[in-house]
Amino acid sequence: MELGLLLLVVLGLLIAGVMMGAIMKLVSAVITGLVIGFLARLAMPGHREIGLVRTIAYGVVGSMAGGALAGLLHMHTWGLRLLLQIGVAAALVAVTNNNRLRGP
Repeated sequence: MELGLLLLVVLGLLIAGVMMGAIMKLVSAVITGLVIGFLARLAMPGHREIGLVRTIAYGVVGSMAGGALAGLLHMHTWGLRLLLQIGVAAALVAVTNNNRLRGP
């Protein structure tokens, strides 16, 4: 009986740890996406009519795609990887919002 309770407690702690790890990865992806998306918007000329959610989404996708591309190209320095991530996110902003460009 005590062994069963102990196993149940350990299993509960393991599940809680996995869930916390997943939550932290999600929070990290959102923060990284916000930063990469913001830098991508800064890299593009003119005013872009995109909100915070799109900025995060473009940043997350740009970060993942740029990171994967950097891995394929064997770019292991963080500076080159970051530039590639920003570039991919900026390309996403340019391609998907070309018709929403306003101003010089």
